[in-house]
Amino acid sequence: MHANIQLLILGAAAGTLYALLASGLLIVFRSSRVLNFAHGAIATVGAYSYLFLIHELGWPKIPAVVGGVLASTAVGVAFDLLFMRRLRHADPLARLVCTLGLMVLIHALIHPVFGKEDPVPVQLFPTDTLRLPFGEPAFIIGLDRVILIVITVVICALLWALYAFTPFGRATRAAADNERAAQLLGVPPQRLEMLNWALGSALAGLAGIFLSTLQQPSLNAYTQVLVTAIAISLVAGFRSFGLLVVVGTVLGSCSALLLRYSQRLAEATGVPGWDQALPLLVIIGAVVIGGRSVVPKGAETSRSLPPARLPERPWRWAAVAAAAGVPWFLLAPIGLVDPTTVSLIIAVALMSLVVLTGYCGQISLGQMTVAAVGALGAGRVLEHVGLTPPLALLAGGLLAVPVGFLVGLPAVRVRGVNLAVVGLSVAIVMDATVFSSERLTGAGLGLKYPTASVFGIDMNGITQQRAFGIFTLVITVLAGAFVLYVRRSPLGARFLAVRANERGAAAQGLSVGATKLQAFAIAAFIAGVAGALLGYRSQQIAWASFEFFTSITLVSVLYLGGITSVGGCVLGGLLLANGGLMAHVFSFSGHAHTIVNVLSGLGVMSIVIMHPEGLAGVPRQIAEALRGRRRPGPDTGGGGPGGAHRPAVKAAAGPALAEERAR
Repeated sequence: MHANIQLLILGAAAGTLYALLASGLLIVFRSSRVLNFAHGAIATVGAYSYLFLIHELGWPKIPAVVGGVLASTAVGVAFDLLFMRRLRHADPLARLVCTLGLMVLIHALIHPVFGKEDPVPVQLFPTDTLRLPFGEPAFIIGLDRVILIVITVVICALLWALYAFTPFGRATRAAADNERAAQLLGVPPQRLEMLNWALGSALAGLAGIFLSTLQQPSLNAYTQVLVTAIAISLVAGFRSFGLLVVVGTVLGSCSALLLRYSQRLAEATGVPGWDQALPLLVIIGAVVIGGRSVVPKGAETSRSLPPARLPERPWRWAAVAAAAGVPWFLLAPIGLVDPTTVSLIIAVALMSLVVLTGYCGQISLGQMTVAAVGALGAGRVLEHVGLTPPLALLAGGLLAVPVGFLVGLPAVRVRGVNLAVVGLSVAIVMDATVFSSERLTGAGLGLKYPTASVFGIDMNGITQQRAFGIFTLVITVLAGAFVLYVRRSPLGARFLAVRANERGAAAQGLSVGATKLQAFAIAAFIAGVAGALLGYRSQQIAWASFEFFTSITLVSVLYLGGITSVGGCVLGGLLLANGGLMAHVFSFSGHAHTIVNVLSGLGVMSIVIMHPEGLAGVPRQIAEALRGRRRPGPDTGGGGPGGAHRPAVKAAAGPALAEERAR
């Protein structure tokens, strides 16, 4: 019992810092109704800047803290002025994806700017040990942790006073509740939003600096901490700074206590990482079971997603792709074959998001986790049954369907940003537990794929790159044809109806929950096939390829290519997949990974503003502008064969699609 209480005391400091990070998240959310997924990355900028100023420039600690906070503030202000200000009334997915683009950009630039190695932590406060006046033997706590707790409590108290009693706080609340009324009162909402972004980003930087004194800073660490901050904000209802401190302290203490028993649980279950799962389970419970909402009711009313257009002759495009792809794999320099293969595999993974997000409007930040299940399933089937590659891919896709179904269950109760938070939580839990288990997946050793062949041709992505590339091309074309078939079918019309207006679809007799689960199941099948292809390509599954940050990158890249089109998937895979064709083009510089991710981050943030349909829609927009034709309304399918004008589709979609056209 004594040890348990001691752990609770020690975990309180980390919990209050999570609350400090959550307070910055809350400030930005209050002013702009944006859940900033780049908040953890902005905290990383503050921590790395602070340590860089100390280690490289020799600054004293306090000026270095100020420099780190200012660096985070500058990032937040620039992001608001350049991007978020132009997306004030955009679709929630567009705003979410824009913050994901900033996260990708920051992650790409951290190591080139601050060095490849993670910096050595520097203690900011005295580390003397204090003996508390109770317990036998007496409980102890570090003086630095006491100081961190006091500073966090004081800051949160000042924030409460600022937003409760000052004109700035009242103006912020007025602008958040009713922007038009605030303008009539002479309150400039855009300036208020910029100031709140500055304050929220400054708090993120300060929290990142303080956290760097308790744990080794790294790129993904603060994004995981961000999920903890979201959990705290959810339980606190995105309202009270005082509740943030209380909930953060309790959550931090419980996480520290669970750390003690994590090893025992891992030995008993064969699944590690139980200590990392607690805040994520809190999110899932709060959103799905408790009915808590990240975005308040009515805050997601805005423009629709880009139209899900249907090519007039989809099979012609499939034939052109096959006719051009086969000679490429046969005649191209061998150094370009494998990057093209990787790009096509990523394109297949992106197609799963076209069905899920582009057609049905459901956001998933854990799609690569589902792909990992498909890769694991295909590998195990090959190991024990010995199927041919096409059947193994089919098995991987089918085994991923139940997981996709389970991941989609929260969609019955939640949607939009709420669903994205749940999906990210599930992905991080799976990374920390299932995919870190040596018993289940081989963990760092990976899972080896046995050799297999098709018509006597070895499907080894390492030794037979050209043959495997053609095989991947065939699978990509078939996957694209399947996605277009879904779009043309009555099921696709139901997806579009749910995306356009869930209440209208339900009023026409559609089962909204069942339709969403069907979208998750189909998307999981496609993602599972992509995961199995990745396993075949390297003859081994490297679980780092499926980590949660890859899922985030997947969504942002698809939005850049075109979130509602198969062509956008191919563009996203060919141009911006790490290890793909674009990365190979920049490999001469030695910084291919950085360049690709920088282009991805900047491209996503820019395309969200200029061309919501993505790069795939740019040629059509140019052609229509030259012809002087008026753009068709959203989700009409262009009136082509099999589009939304078919009688069966009209009956399924009803007024929901009509409302979408009117918008």
